[in-house]
Amino acid sequence: MCLSEYDKLTVNRIFIMEGSFTVLMSIVAYFWLVDWPVDSKWLNDEERKVLLARLSIGNEGDARMDRFNWRRCVTDWKVWLG
Repeated sequence: MCLSEYDKLTVNRIFIMEGSFTVLMSIVAYFWLVDWPVDSKWLNDEERKVLLARLSIGNEGDARMDRFNWRRCVTDWKVWLG
């Protein structure tokens, strides 16, 4: 199946629109999402305590949000199985 020049231009525009929407949403999500439950404004105190308790069980300190570390991301088995 051959696409005409008009069809190719239309397909390229669709990809550009979808890509720009994705980039825009990633920028919004970066500033909108909170790093940790303690910082969230939409949880009440009871929900925050329950969530922090659930996060502290079973992860042996993996849930540190101190700084970004590429080595931890690449070597984490949960990243590769997810």
